[in-house]
Amino acid sequence: MNNYTDLSISIYLLLFSIVSYNVLFILFLWSFWKSSYTQITTIPKEFYLTASETKYFIELEDDHDRSVFLNNLSVTKQLPILTAGKKLNAEFCDICFLLKPDRTHHCSSCMRCVPKMDHHCPWINSCIGYHNYKYFMLFIFYGFLYCILCFMGALSYLLKYLKIRPSSDTINRSWSLFCTFTLSLLSAVFALALLILLLFHTYLVFKNKSTLEYFRAPNFRHNGHRIYGFNLGWKNNFLQVFGSNIKYWLLPVFSSQGDGVSFRIRSNLDHENYSLLLSTV
Repeated sequence: MNNYTDLSISIYLLLFSIVSYNVLFILFLWSFWKSSYTQITTIPKEFYLTASETKYFIELEDDHDRSVFLNNLSVTKQLPILTAGKKLNAEFCDICFLLKPDRTHHCSSCMRCVPKMDHHCPWINSCIGYHNYKYFMLFIFYGFLYCILCFMGALSYLLKYLKIRPSSDTINRSWSLFCTFTLSLLSAVFALALLILLLFHTYLVFKNKSTLEYFRAPNFRHNGHRIYGFNLGWKNNFLQVFGSNIKYWLLPVFSSQGDGVSFRIRSNLDHENYSLLLSTV
């Protein structure tokens, strides 16, 4: 009876391992694909300078005059820009020739401005931003779980293998032990690295900050630097990335809120009225 019970448990564990491994592997690859190949969000044309505006901007020789022109332009176009660059001037990309929306940065690797840019990730050869931040979070989450599963499987096999009485085939035994030990070691190292990355980005999600904003706080036109200017509370911050529909949270499908170029801010900054912000030149 005990042998039958042990066999049943072993079969269930085997089935669980097979299903878990394949499900995690599929979700991991799916998240990786979406992170790497999702198109960067297109910035609306209103933020770009027209041909005549570009010509006039180039003809201006003084930096102060250019700053005044760009600030006036953001007011005229009624662009929802709450943040500013140095000296509270409108941030301008002289490569893409556009007024940068809030939290937008130019990526020298992607050669374009990326809305809500977090960082450029060499592992997926793409920028992480508004368009794929949720996918990136799921990518490192499933990668971590996948490494843990590999580590547990390799470790359990290694422990069982060590209990077996040594056979005459010491070469194959040594090679199997080496491969299993290497797998367990590598999976543990990658799991630890992914856990650190996952915890850091989980912190950023709950604080509504990007990696760039973590190192340099956004500069608001009326209130200067505010570390948590976009922090709406941990729940709203989470929903902004993962969406309000719980059934999509763990799936690499787009469910993030907003448009990537305009963002809600903390009410205590008293910036709810965009026209008030844009009135200062």
